This record gives sequence, C-alpha cells and structure tokens, in this order.
Amino acid sequence: MNVPILIRRHESGILILAILAVLAIGLSSCDAGPAGIFSRVATEKPINLTMTPALKDSNPSFVARLGEDYYAGIGILRYKKAADTSWSDVGQSVLSEIKATSSTNTKPSPLFASAGAAIGTNLYVLFVDSGTGQGLGVWKTVDGSVWNKVTGLDSAGYVRTLLSANDELFAVTEASKGAYSIYHFDGSGFVATSIVANTSIGYPSSVAHDGSSYWFSAGSKLISGTGELLASENIGDGPVAGGSYAGLCSTTGSGFVVSTRDGYLHYTDNAGVDWKTSDNTSYSLSVPSFIVFDSKQVLVVGTHLKSTVDGYLEFDMADVATSFPSPNSSHTLISDATNFAASLAGKPIRTLSVFDEGSGRHKAFALCDGNNGLWSNTYSATWGGWIRE
Repeated sequence: MNVPILIRRHESGILILAILAVLAIGLSSCDAGPAGIFSRVATEKPINLTMTPALKDSNPSFVARLGEDYYAGIGILRYKKAADTSWSDVGQSVLSEIKATSSTNTKPSPLFASAGAAIGTNLYVLFVDSGTGQGLGVWKTVDGSVWNKVTGLDSAGYVRTLLSANDELFAVTEASKGAYSIYHFDGSGFVATSIVANTSIGYPSSVAHDGSSYWFSAGSKLISGTGELLASENIGDGPVAGGSYAGLCSTTGSGFVVSTRDGYLHYTDNAGVDWKTSDNTSYSLSVPSFIVFDSKQVLVVGTHLKSTVDGYLEFDMADVATSFPSPNSSHTLISDATNFAASLAGKPIRTLSVFDEGSGRHKAFALCDGNNGLWSNTYSATWGGWIRE
C-alpha cells in the first residue's frame, strides 16, 4: 500500500507520530488473517465458484447422504445429485402428500426439514409447517419423491430432532417444557426407550456408539444404553459434574469424545471409567466430528455462536491414548492457512458432517450458524479446501 507523506521540516514530531499511526492502521487493515489480504483475494473466486446463491445466508440443520446423492435441511429440503454442482429444491409439490395428510394449515406455506438422517436405503426427515410451526412427524423415502410416514410418534409430544449413530435412528420428543423422551426406530416404527418425559436431563442433542453402547449428550448429563434399553439408571454426570455438554462422536474402537460449552473435550475408550481431558480451548464448543483418511485420525470441533468464534479447531488424535492433543493452530490437517482464512475463519459452526464416498474419497460439510451458510471440503489423495455450497 503506497501512502504519500508530505512533512515540512518545521512540523513537530507529534505530527510525524500521527502520520505513522495512520500508516500502521492502514497496513494492519490489509492484513486479513494468517493468509494476508492478497491470499484472500486470490482464493475468493474458487471458494464461491459453484455456490448456490440461496444457501449463502442460510443456517443448515443437517446433511445426509442417500446412495450417491446428498440431501440437506436448509429451511426447505434440498438435494444435490452426484453429478450436480449446485443444490436444488426437492419441491413442495413432491411433499404435498405430507402436508395434506398432516397439516391443519391450508395456506401455501413451505415445509421445513428440521432434522434428517439416512439409514440403509432410506432417508428419514422431520418436517415442520413453516406457516404455523406445526410438527408434521417423521417421513421416509428411498428416492426423494415418494414419502411414507413413520409410525410410533403421533402421541409422543412435539418431535424435537432425529439423531443417528451406527446405522440406528432415534427421535427426541418433548411432552411438556423440559420433559424429554427418546424413541428408537426398530425397523418398522419408533418405540419408546426407558427415557420417557424425563425432567432430570437436558435436551438430548447428540449420540455416539462406542462399539457396544449408545451415548447421548443431554444438557449436563450423559445417557448410555442399547436400543430400547436406554436406562434411567444410566444417566450420569459424565466427566464433569454440572457441565454443559454440546455433543459427542465416536472415534476408533471403543473410544468417543464429548465436547462442552465451556471449552473442553473429554475422551474415553473404556465406557467412561477413565477420561483424558483437553486443555481449555477458550471457546464454547459445538458437536465434534471424527475423520479418518489415509493413516490419519483427525478430530474437528466447531466454535459455537455463544462465544467468540473462529471456525473450527482440529486435533491429531493419533496419540490420544497417551494424552489429549493440543489443537493444530495452523489448520493444516484438513485445509491450509490460506484456505481456512478465506473461508471458515471467524464463522460459528454447528457441526461438521463427514461422509466416506468410497475409493479413497471423503467429503466434509461444515454447517454454519449465524447465516453463514453451508461449506464443503473434498478429500481425494489430498484435501481440496473449503468452498461454499
């Protein structure tokens, strides 16, 4: 940056200092993160090249992979065929049977897809009438065009979300304020677990499988069990009494990681008997994700909207059995400093959804809050860098 400087000999040193201060401010404004402003400009076109404009200011709720195609709840339900570069609306005409069967609203308001998961050959989606906020239940499809309602939840209270792990599906309902139930899908319909209208737990927001049991994060509590056998006696404080758990994810073998809203990560590989804990990250954390590619094991966790945010933190988990690692400050495990600075740095991330596409390919989606949209990164021999969807 060239700034002309005109200083007369008789002017005081105060004026000289003032001009130097202005220069410092101007130069610092050109330093846009670790990549620098010129790196940002150089990468601006590639990260937006295939962007779907309607997704730019969105708050995506889920991404699921059915066969080779992707579906996402981004307000309305959208899909992306394997060969597509942009996302399309599934279409309200396709979903008309859902509204005709379930909604009392006759106005032409769209259906929102608030939660979803793909299990086997079916996609399961929780729909809400955007005009009234009325929950329309959980529906399934094999192709995105023909939908059938899943039974078992009609009188269970308001359905809050769907959770999945280990190819199993769970639904969380709220009968009255703070009274949560967890239902398990048994292949034909949802059946109640032992967690019914429970007021001693918080909102069950995440699930992981440790090889034998399912673990749920539920406010300040963790819940464990198998299928319908989630047991009330298996509700506990977990590694932190009175903590606020954001979510959890499976790692390798019997391991899983729990994240907290006050900046800690906790790892166990023996069903919570022993825990290894990270240093405080100084961020409020969101739901963690675990990525395995080549011989690497990487944990990624977003920084949450309720605190100072900076995209995500990443950890090399190769030696976690010895001690919990420190975050990789250079963001080189699934990206690089230039790409990270130009894409997700400074953005709040709800979670990262990671998919194994086969033949050594992986795709990660970053679901941002704060109207920051949906981003993806593809691995094929190397990570290609984050781009806007």
